[in-house]
Amino acid sequence: MSELVPLSRLITVLQSAIDDGKSGAFFITTENQRSAMITLSGGAITGCKFRTARGYDAASSLAKVAQLKFQTAAEPTELPGEADLDTRAVLEILGGASEQEVNAATTQRGVAQIDLDALRARYVAAIGPIAGALFDEAINDMGDDLATPDGVEKLIQGLAEQIDDEREHAIWYERMIAEERKCLRELGEDWGVSKERIRQVEVQIRHTFKEYLLDHLGDDVEIGFLENF
Repeated sequence: MSELVPLSRLITVLQSAIDDGKSGAFFITTENQRSAMITLSGGAITGCKFRTARGYDAASSLAKVAQLKFQTAAEPTELPGEADLDTRAVLEILGGASEQEVNAATTQRGVAQIDLDALRARYVAAIGPIAGALFDEAINDMGDDLATPDGVEKLIQGLAEQIDDEREHAIWYERMIAEERKCLRELGEDWGVSKERIRQVEVQIRHTFKEYLLDHLGDDVEIGFLENF
Protein backbone atom coordinates (compact mmCIF):
# COMPACT_ATOMS: atom_id res chain seq x y z
CA MET A 1 0.00 0.00 0.00
CA SER A 2 1.75 3.14 -1.24
CA GLU A 3 -0.54 5.84 0.16
CA LEU A 4 -0.97 6.89 3.78
CA VAL A 5 -4.02 5.43 5.50
CA PRO A 6 -5.45 5.72 9.04
CA LEU A 7 -4.27 3.29 11.68
CA SER A 8 -7.81 1.89 11.76
CA ARG A 9 -7.28 0.54 8.23
CA LEU A 10 -4.26 -1.45 9.38
CA ILE A 11 -6.23 -2.84 12.31
CA THR A 12 -9.08 -3.90 9.98
CA VAL A 13 -6.74 -5.72 7.57
CA LEU A 14 -4.82 -7.27 10.48
CA GLN A 15 -8.04 -8.54 12.05
CA SER A 16 -9.09 -10.07 8.73
CA ALA A 17 -5.74 -11.88 8.43
CA ILE A 18 -6.13 -13.19 11.98
CA ASP A 19 -9.68 -14.40 11.29
CA ASP A 20 -8.44 -16.21 8.16
CA GLY A 21 -5.65 -17.92 10.11
CA LYS A 22 -2.90 -16.43 7.96
CA SER A 23 0.85 -16.35 8.55
CA GLY A 24 3.28 -13.66 7.47
CA ALA A 25 4.29 -10.11 8.29
CA PHE A 26 2.99 -6.55 8.08
CA PHE A 27 5.76 -4.11 7.20
CA ILE A 28 4.73 -0.64 8.33
CA THR A 29 6.06 2.86 7.68
CA THR A 30 4.58 5.74 9.65
CA GLU A 31 3.92 9.26 8.37
CA ASN A 32 7.22 10.26 10.03
CA GLN A 33 9.12 7.52 8.19
CA ARG A 34 9.46 5.28 11.26
CA SER A 35 9.50 1.51 10.67
CA ALA A 36 7.36 -1.08 12.41
CA MET A 37 6.51 -4.74 11.92
CA ILE A 38 3.76 -7.10 13.10
CA THR A 39 4.18 -10.83 12.50
CA LEU A 40 1.55 -13.59 12.37
CA SER A 41 1.58 -17.36 12.50
CA GLY A 42 -1.61 -19.33 11.94
CA GLY A 43 -3.79 -16.34 12.77
CA ALA A 44 -1.94 -15.46 16.00
CA ILE A 45 0.21 -12.38 16.50
CA THR A 46 3.74 -13.60 17.25
CA GLY A 47 5.62 -10.29 17.27
CA CYS A 48 5.28 -6.53 17.25
CA LYS A 49 8.19 -4.12 16.76
CA PHE A 50 8.25 -0.32 16.51
CA ARG A 51 11.68 1.32 16.41
CA THR A 52 13.47 -0.14 19.47
CA ALA A 53 10.30 -1.22 21.31
CA ARG A 54 8.97 -4.78 21.27
CA GLY A 55 5.73 -6.51 22.18
CA TYR A 56 2.99 -4.57 23.97
CA ASP A 57 5.23 -1.49 24.33
CA ALA A 58 5.60 -1.40 20.55
CA ALA A 59 1.84 -1.75 20.09
CA SER A 60 1.26 1.13 22.53
CA SER A 61 3.64 3.37 20.58
CA LEU A 62 2.11 2.36 17.26
CA ALA A 63 -1.36 3.18 18.59
CA LYS A 64 -0.33 6.85 18.74
CA VAL A 65 0.36 6.99 14.99
CA ALA A 66 -2.32 8.80 12.99
CA GLN A 67 -1.40 7.66 9.48
CA LEU A 68 0.86 5.02 7.99
CA LYS A 69 1.65 2.82 5.01
CA PHE A 70 1.90 -0.95 5.11
CA GLN A 71 2.47 -3.98 2.96
CA THR A 72 2.24 -7.69 3.70
CA ALA A 73 4.50 -10.64 2.99
CA ALA A 74 4.32 -14.38 3.58
CA GLU A 75 7.50 -14.38 5.70
CA PRO A 76 8.74 -14.05 8.38
CA THR A 77 6.13 -15.34 10.86
CA GLU A 78 7.92 -14.34 14.06
CA LEU A 79 10.42 -11.86 15.42
CA PRO A 80 13.56 -13.28 17.06
CA GLY A 81 13.52 -13.02 20.85
CA GLU A 82 9.87 -11.96 21.03
CA ALA A 83 7.97 -12.88 24.20
CA ASP A 84 4.60 -14.65 23.97
CA LEU A 85 1.86 -12.22 23.00
CA ASP A 86 -1.90 -12.34 23.44
CA THR A 87 -3.38 -11.59 20.00
CA ARG A 88 -6.55 -10.02 21.39
CA ALA A 89 -4.52 -7.87 23.77
CA VAL A 90 -2.34 -6.50 20.94
CA LEU A 91 -5.43 -5.59 18.92
CA GLU A 92 -7.00 -3.85 21.92
CA ILE A 93 -3.82 -1.84 22.54
CA LEU A 94 -3.63 -0.84 18.88
CA GLY A 95 -7.24 0.30 19.21
CA GLY A 96 -6.35 2.65 22.07
CA ALA A 97 -6.69 0.60 25.25
CA SER A 98 -3.93 1.00 27.83
CA GLU A 99 -1.73 -1.97 28.66
CA GLN A 100 -3.06 -1.88 32.25
CA GLU A 101 -6.67 -2.10 31.03
CA VAL A 102 -5.80 -4.96 28.72
CA ASN A 103 -3.96 -6.86 31.48
CA ALA A 104 -6.97 -6.55 33.79
CA ALA A 105 -9.37 -7.71 31.08
CA THR A 106 -7.12 -10.63 30.12
CA THR A 107 -6.89 -11.77 33.76
CA GLN A 108 -10.66 -11.68 34.15
CA ARG A 109 -11.21 -13.56 30.90
CA GLY A 110 -8.80 -16.25 32.07
CA VAL A 111 -10.58 -16.72 35.36
CA ALA A 112 -14.04 -16.79 33.85
CA GLN A 113 -13.25 -19.19 31.01
CA ILE A 114 -10.27 -21.43 31.59
CA ASP A 115 -10.50 -21.95 35.35
CA LEU A 116 -14.26 -22.44 35.38
CA ASP A 117 -14.14 -25.04 32.61
CA ALA A 118 -11.44 -27.00 34.43
CA LEU A 119 -13.23 -26.74 37.76
CA ARG A 120 -16.54 -27.84 36.21
CA ALA A 121 -14.81 -30.91 34.77
CA ARG A 122 -13.46 -31.82 38.21
CA TYR A 123 -16.94 -31.50 39.73
CA VAL A 124 -18.40 -33.80 37.08
CA ALA A 125 -15.59 -36.30 37.65
CA ALA A 126 -16.22 -36.19 41.41
CA ILE A 127 -20.01 -36.44 41.48
CA GLY A 128 -21.11 -37.52 38.01
CA PRO A 129 -23.41 -35.79 35.47
CA ILE A 130 -25.47 -34.37 38.32
CA ALA A 131 -22.61 -31.95 38.99
CA GLY A 132 -22.93 -30.26 35.61
CA ALA A 133 -26.47 -29.05 36.33
CA LEU A 134 -25.54 -28.10 39.89
CA PHE A 135 -22.48 -26.18 38.72
CA ASP A 136 -24.40 -24.35 35.98
CA GLU A 137 -27.11 -23.36 38.44
CA ALA A 138 -24.49 -21.85 40.75
CA ILE A 139 -22.97 -19.91 37.84
CA ASN A 140 -26.38 -18.50 36.90
CA ASP A 141 -26.99 -17.44 40.50
CA MET A 142 -23.65 -15.60 40.68
CA GLY A 143 -24.03 -13.70 37.40
CA ASP A 144 -21.51 -10.89 36.94
CA ASP A 145 -19.60 -11.88 40.08
CA LEU A 146 -17.72 -14.39 37.93
CA ALA A 147 -16.06 -11.46 36.08
CA THR A 148 -14.10 -10.59 39.23
CA PRO A 149 -10.76 -12.22 40.11
CA ASP A 150 -12.24 -13.93 43.18
CA GLY A 151 -15.26 -15.25 41.30
CA VAL A 152 -14.01 -18.83 41.13
CA GLU A 153 -13.33 -18.89 44.88
CA LYS A 154 -16.87 -17.63 45.55
CA LEU A 155 -18.25 -20.35 43.31
CA ILE A 156 -16.29 -23.06 45.12
CA GLN A 157 -17.42 -21.76 48.49
CA GLY A 158 -21.05 -21.54 47.36
CA LEU A 159 -21.15 -25.16 46.27
CA ALA A 160 -19.15 -26.36 49.27
CA GLU A 161 -21.73 -24.82 51.62
CA GLN A 162 -23.77 -27.97 51.03
CA ILE A 163 -21.11 -29.86 53.06
CA ASP A 164 -21.15 -29.02 56.77
CA ASP A 165 -19.19 -31.99 58.17
CA GLU A 166 -15.48 -31.31 58.70
CA ARG A 167 -14.34 -34.71 57.48
CA GLU A 168 -16.61 -34.58 54.41
CA HIS A 169 -15.32 -31.09 53.70
CA ALA A 170 -11.71 -32.36 53.73
CA ILE A 171 -12.51 -35.32 51.48
CA TRP A 172 -14.32 -33.02 49.05
CA TYR A 173 -11.42 -30.58 48.72
CA GLU A 174 -8.48 -32.96 49.07
CA ARG A 175 -9.76 -35.83 46.94
CA MET A 176 -12.98 -35.33 45.04
CA ILE A 177 -12.24 -32.00 43.28
CA ALA A 178 -8.51 -31.59 43.91
CA GLU A 179 -6.16 -31.30 40.95
CA GLU A 180 -3.73 -33.62 42.77
CA ARG A 181 -6.01 -36.05 44.58
CA LYS A 182 -5.13 -37.76 47.83
CA CYS A 183 -5.64 -41.51 47.77
CA LEU A 184 -8.17 -43.28 50.00
CA ARG A 185 -5.39 -44.66 52.20
CA GLU A 186 -3.87 -41.19 52.84
CA LEU A 187 -7.20 -39.69 53.84
CA GLY A 188 -7.96 -42.70 56.00
CA GLU A 189 -4.70 -42.16 57.87
CA ASP A 190 -5.45 -38.44 58.27
CA TRP A 191 -8.81 -39.17 59.90
CA GLY A 192 -8.00 -42.45 61.65
CA VAL A 193 -10.43 -44.58 59.62
CA SER A 194 -10.17 -47.21 56.92
CA LYS A 195 -9.98 -46.40 53.23
CA GLU A 196 -13.33 -48.16 52.81
CA ARG A 197 -14.86 -45.65 55.24
CA ILE A 198 -13.50 -42.80 53.13
CA ARG A 199 -15.12 -44.40 50.09
CA GLN A 200 -18.44 -44.56 51.95
CA VAL A 201 -18.16 -40.86 52.81
CA GLU A 202 -17.66 -40.06 49.12
CA VAL A 203 -20.95 -41.80 48.37
CA GLN A 204 -22.55 -39.81 51.18
CA ILE A 205 -21.31 -36.54 49.68
CA ARG A 206 -22.75 -37.46 46.28
CA HIS A 207 -26.08 -38.17 47.96
CA THR A 208 -25.97 -34.73 49.63
CA PHE A 209 -25.58 -33.03 46.26
CA LYS A 210 -28.32 -35.18 44.75
CA GLU A 211 -30.79 -34.04 47.41
CA TYR A 212 -29.71 -30.42 46.96
CA LEU A 213 -30.26 -30.57 43.22
CA LEU A 214 -33.65 -32.24 43.54
CA ASP A 215 -34.74 -29.55 46.01
CA HIS A 216 -33.71 -26.75 43.64
CA LEU A 217 -34.52 -28.16 40.19
CA GLY A 218 -37.33 -30.60 40.89
CA ASP A 219 -37.98 -34.22 39.97
CA ASP A 220 -37.28 -33.69 36.27
CA VAL A 221 -33.54 -34.00 36.87
CA GLU A 222 -34.00 -37.68 37.77
CA ILE A 223 -34.31 -38.59 34.12
CA GLY A 224 -31.23 -40.34 32.78
CA PHE A 225 -28.64 -40.16 35.49
CA LEU A 226 -29.85 -39.89 39.08
CA GLU A 227 -31.05 -43.47 39.29
CA ASN A 228 -27.44 -44.62 39.56
CA PHE A 229 -26.81 -42.81 42.84
